[in-house]
Amino acid sequence: AVYNEADSEVMLYRHSPEKMGSLSHNTVRRMMRDAQGGMWLGTYYGGTNYWHPSRNRFRSLRSGNTDTDLNDHIVNAIREDDDGLIWIGTNSGGINCYDPKTGSIRKYADPQSFNDVISLYPCPGTKDVIYYCNMGGLSKLDSRTGRVTRLCETPYANMILPAKAEGKIILWTLGGRCSLYSIADDSFEPAPPDEILSPLPEYALSEKDQYGCVWTG
Repeated sequence: AVYNEADSEVMLYRHSPEKMGSLSHNTVRRMMRDAQGGMWLGTYYGGTNYWHPSRNRFRSLRSGNTDTDLNDHIVNAIREDDDGLIWIGTNSGGINCYDPKTGSIRKYADPQSFNDVISLYPCPGTKDVIYYCNMGGLSKLDSRTGRVTRLCETPYANMILPAKAEGKIILWTLGGRCSLYSIADDSFEPAPPDEILSPLPEYALSEKDQYGCVWTG
């Protein structure tokens, strides 16, 4: 649903098999607004949807076997990096990286670990490095080589957030633990109270577009 604060109108978008450009699935799990003002929606079984402000329709990226397809129907996380690449965390296919300029998608999976990516973070200032977490803990992906480094094996790590302190990220777990990870030192410490109380944008199923309309899933 999209709420227009200016006139208090609500627009409801649904999946319609008969309508070209409709939402690919009604269950939306993640939302993200990119630098161009477009809205990205990750769905439970319909891949990723993209809505651009100049067009009142959706374009979807779905699971398939070509280099322009995702490798999983279920999307858990979406983030944009400094170069405009869209990083997509899937439920069983690892990480997919979509290049809006070429339409190509690179796939990254770790054969030694779980590929259920719950949250990811392309950290500014660490080019080609993506931090992500899954049921096995926190890991680091070097997108140039495809190498994955396990940073900690905290069970049920489920969220990564940027920290207020430069060069650090926050790791949350389902058990309620919150740690601060230092990129430079490769070390963990308990997160201070001001970090624990910071906003949780990764799990907020709402996002405001450039026109002031609020999208909710």
